[in-house]
Amino acid sequence: MSRKATENYTASVARLKSLVERLESAQVDVDELESVVRESVELVNVCRSRLRATQSSVDALLAGLQEAQTPAAAEPAAGETPTDDSNGDARPKPRLSMARFDSDEDDPFAED
Repeated sequence: MSRKATENYTASVARLKSLVERLESAQVDVDELESVVRESVELVNVCRSRLRATQSSVDALLAGLQEAQTPAAAEPAAGETPTDDSNGDARPKPRLSMARFDSDEDDPFAED
């Protein structure tokens, strides 16, 4: 969430809380009740929209992370050392290990 969006969300929640407190403590007279409720509904909609957008963004980021962890079909089997046969160089290629992400129990983003 960008800084401005966070401030807008945070400000919306703070304003909504103050309106709810006024409503709960009966500090709103009948003449302003409709406008206070209308503003509250608008703020709830703003907050819901922001939360949905953030959830969608986080889901897309996590899906990208899972796609990046999926082994490619051309990778050698476990225990095999990849080599560069394209130019005749038989030196092992460096291999990045994602072992620490292989277990869902250590993954703070794993779904239950």
